[in-house]
Amino acid sequence: MRNKKGFTLIELMIVVAIIAIIAAIAIPGLLRARISANETSAIGALRTTATVQSQFQTQRLVDQNANGTGEFGVLGELAGDTIPRTGTAVANPSFLSGSFAPAAGASTAVKAGYLFQIHLPTAITDTGAALAALAAADPQIQAQENRWRGYAWPATINSSGVRCFAVDTAGDVVAAVNNLATPYSGAASPPLATAAVVGVDDADFIGNFRSGLAAIDTQIWTSAGN
Repeated sequence: MRNKKGFTLIELMIVVAIIAIIAAIAIPGLLRARISANETSAIGALRTTATVQSQFQTQRLVDQNANGTGEFGVLGELAGDTIPRTGTAVANPSFLSGSFAPAAGASTAVKAGYLFQIHLPTAITDTGAALAALAAADPQIQAQENRWRGYAWPATINSSGVRCFAVDTAGDVVAAVNNLATPYSGAASPPLATAAVVGVDDADFIGNFRSGLAAIDTQIWTSAGN
């Protein structure tokens, strides 16, 4: 008869303890790596958005006041998911990847653990059929030829990302640590004037983002760097 041997209870407990120790060491590092990768991706996406906004405007896919100068676009228009406000067909090819197209009835898109939103003056962020009707009655059409804002914030704070990011017509991406009492996370999105300088913002977006200065949300927004 062959002698069958197995692990003793003590040996199994030691193995489990070792696995738990390894996991306790590795998991936080993996989480930090994922957060860092998501934040880098969000910064790159906002920089890309700044580039394609200029292209969108130059091609005059939206010219609501027919003055020969195009207006900037919102996510659905840039991603080729929504017919531009004065157009008859979606942009083809699109200016942004289709992954930036907001879900039906939404004005935000989710990519790599971050939510993205574009604002035009007077809070134009709607997509779909409601966009054209809203834009047609908007008193800030002229301002939409000159200014826009984009934000990115974590889908789940401390899990998919930590910092929040913003970009505007200047094309410089700024970041904040997002340690507010109610941080920007998921449905808690940044208001459209969030990163603008205190006292100089209005519906025309006169207050540009200025790195290193206290903003309307009390945070110090600085250059995103990478």
